[in-house]
Formats: sequence, structure tokens, C-alpha cells
Amino acid sequence: MKTVLSLIFSAITLCGKSQTIQSKLDYCAIFIPDENYKNYSIEDYKAHGKAFIKTEKKLLNDELKIFSHSHSIIISDDAPKCSVTKALEKKLKPLEDIEIQFNGKSIIIDTTFIELGTEMMIPYKVKYQKKKKETLMKLTFENVLWTSAGGFHRYDIYLVAKNDQLTVSKIKAFYISKEFDSYGKEKTAVIYPTK
Repeated sequence: MKTVLSLIFSAITLCGKSQTIQSKLDYCAIFIPDENYKNYSIEDYKAHGKAFIKTEKKLLNDELKIFSHSHSIIISDDAPKCSVTKALEKKLKPLEDIEIQFNGKSIIIDTTFIELGTEMMIPYKVKYQKKKKETLMKLTFENVLWTSAGGFHRYDIYLVAKNDQLTVSKIKAFYISKEFDSYGKEKTAVIYPTK
């Protein structure tokens, strides 16, 4: 009897605790040709098309999807290519920012705060924490080219999924630049919410 009670207590305790997953994010590339350019080929997308990055990640029973407008030069030739439907192509064409989907709920993140725009950013990793009443996520995006300040930037986007709603709670920017006396160390700034 004590063993049964002990097992029940352990199960209740485990259910009450949050579960945390940290994982690197993989992505595939989507190229949408310019409809006015008839002789389209992958080699010509830089001049005659739009490029996007798509990330999909299963996190316990939840599903995360990220779509971001991208500059074709950051996508390597051997990067995996996504399969594209006409519906997905139509949905992505107007996208200039980052769209994050969580279990089918979508949020568009205004990325005017990024010096080079989303075009130079790639989704890098996720920290996911499943709690009893809400789910917390930290998505890390990295830029892959030097900025005008002479350094790399990284952005952490903090999201909360609760009651069928997905919201941004905070965006932090990390700067590494020759401009700073502490070159090689990060300078951090919370850029959302603004004060």
C-alpha cells in the first residue's frame, strides 16, 4: 500500500513541475521566383526571387514553426530546400518580418529593431518551458554578417503561450562590436518593451 501511495505522490509531483527543453533549431530554405521572370532557376534567385527560412520543431505535444524573410546570400547552396505548396507560397510572398506559429496560433514580430532586418538573421536555438498554466519560450536568432558597428548581433525573443494566445513578453539584443571597450564581451539591451 505504501508503494502505491508513493508512486501516486511521485506522479502528482512530476505533473506539477515544469518541463524544460533546450534545442538547436534547423531550417530549410524556400525560394519563390518572380512571376515576371520566365527562365527561373535556383542559380538566379538572387536577382529574380524572394528567399525565406522555415523552421519546424516538435516540443513535447506542442508544435513550433518559424517563417522569416531572408537574404539569399546567407543561405548556403547545400542548405536543405523546403517543399512548397501554392498556399504556402501565397502566404509568404508579403512577409517582410518574422512569423512565429505555436500550435496553429500565429504572431508577426515587427523586426524594424534589427539593423540589417530579418534578411541576415537565422533561427538558432529554442529554450522551451512547459508549465501547468502557460508555456514559455526563448527563441534565439543570430545574424550571420558583420553589422555597420563591426560586430555580430544576437536577439532573444521571449514568448508566452497562454489561454490560446501567443504574446511577446520581451526582446533582448546582444551586441559584440569593436566600438565597445569590452570587445569580445556582449553588451545587452532590452529593446522590447520600450520604456
